[in-house]
Amino acid sequence: MRQDFMRAAPRSTGARAAAQGPVDGLATSAQDLWWLNAARVLQGCGAAVIMVNGIPLVSDRYTGEERNLAIGAWGSFATAAGLLAPTLGGVLIDAFGWRAVFAINLPLGAAAWALAARVLPPASPAPSPTGRPDWPGSLLLMLGLGTATLLVLRPGDTPWAGQDTVALLTACLALAAFLVLQFRVPMPTLDLRMFTRPAFSGAMLAVLLSRVLAIGGSAYLVLYLSDGLGLNRPRGDC
Repeated sequence: MRQDFMRAAPRSTGARAAAQGPVDGLATSAQDLWWLNAARVLQGCGAAVIMVNGIPLVSDRYTGEERNLAIGAWGSFATAAGLLAPTLGGVLIDAFGWRAVFAINLPLGAAAWALAARVLPPASPAPSPTGRPDWPGSLLLMLGLGTATLLVLRPGDTPWAGQDTVALLTACLALAAFLVLQFRVPMPTLDLRMFTRPAFSGAMLAVLLSRVLAIGGSAYLVLYLSDGLGLNRPRGDC
């Protein structure tokens, strides 16, 4: 979506962070795997809503060179948090059990709400949108990426089954339809014409590689250190 639709009131970001509290409570009190998975889905939805407001918040508060520095700082802190989270999670699990990984979000959410209510100003009036959101494109993207993720997560030692073929076809068709649709709607979910700009394409490639190395690499490194080398959780996560 264009930024017009992403720019919610800044104070509402703190409210969203606080609203994550009940969801984190559900995950903390989960009694079985289905309960935990349902809570994790809700957590993911809430995190997506909060994260999408990060850049608009920074853009509203800063201009010019200060905006570039602020966006860079925001990205650096986000990456650092992703790298430090496994270490903190390992310490919490060893000390208090797996439920502590979700319980820690309760005071953090309350602090985020209090800080947002105190620091963030009301949102500046956004210009009236010139079109309708691309809901079909968003749904196709979610369907395509979701089914593709299921294929990536399937165990490698299991034989290929009929449902895997269905998931593969669904992902391919949904993503192909998404790409076609993006050239036909006035306000696309992803404006593919931006990739014709070398600077933009280069920046997106750099972001992709950094995310793969920082997030994907750290996950496999933790598994190698803990399961392969037999280190305990805090040492392996470090």
